[in-house]
Amino acid sequence: LSSDASTVVYAAPQDTYGYAQLYAVPSDGSAAPLRLESELGTVSGLVPTPDGESVLYLFRPYFDNPFGSSQSFRLVPLDGSQPPLELPDASGVQATRVTPDGARVIFLSVDFYTDGRLYSLPLDGSGAASFLDDADEQTDFVLSQDGSHVFYRRGGSFVSGEPTEPELWAASDDGSGAPVVLNGTLPEFGAVTSFGLTPEGERVVYRANQNALARYEIFSRASDGSGTSTRLNGTLV
Repeated sequence: LSSDASTVVYAAPQDTYGYAQLYAVPSDGSAAPLRLESELGTVSGLVPTPDGESVLYLFRPYFDNPFGSSQSFRLVPLDGSQPPLELPDASGVQATRVTPDGARVIFLSVDFYTDGRLYSLPLDGSGAASFLDDADEQTDFVLSQDGSHVFYRRGGSFVSGEPTEPELWAASDDGSGAPVVLNGTLPEFGAVTSFGLTPEGERVVYRANQNALARYEIFSRASDGSGTSTRLNGTLV
C-alpha cells in the first residue's frame, strides 16, 4: 500500500505462470492493474517510498542461477511513467528500510560465508552501496526519525573469527563516521536481547543483562551516544 493509501502494489503470477510480476492498482478499484515490470523474472521485497510515488523491490531475472549474485534492487514510479531504475547488486538481502527522505535504502545482506552486513545505497543510482557495519543476521534494525542513523545489534556470532557478545550499535546512514556502541559494558556472555527508539528518537531503550549475567534489566541512553546508560526498572528480586 502506498503511503497515501491510494495505490495497492503487489507481486503475483498474473500474466506469467510461476513468476511473480509487479503491478499497481488504485485502492478504490477505479482502474485495471498496471504492470510496472516488463522483464521476465521474480519480484519480491516490495517497499513503497515515503512520498508514495514509487516502489523499491528486489528483482531476479528469469534463467538466473538461484545461487548467483544477479539479484538487484529496482525502483519504479507507481504510475508507470518511467521504466524501472536498476540499482547495484543486492545479493543476500534479508531486510530493507527506506530513509524518510527517500534518498537511501538501508539493507541487511547475509550470505553463506559472512555474518550479516548493513549497507546504504543511494536510490537515485548515483553510486554503489556503502558498507556500514557488521550486524547480527537476525537483527531488526531501526532508522532514526530523520533517517540519519541506523540502530542494530551486532555480535552473537563469529565476526572476524572471534565470538562477540550481542551489543547495541548506531551508525550514520551514509557510512560517515565510525559506528558507536550504545549499551554499557556487558559481562562475558552478556547480551542485548531487544531494543527500541522513543517516538521522538532522542533515546534508545534496551533489555540486557548488563549488571549481572543472570539478571536482565531495562536501560535507556541518549540515541546519539552521549552520557551513560540509565537503568529504568526497580531492584529485582
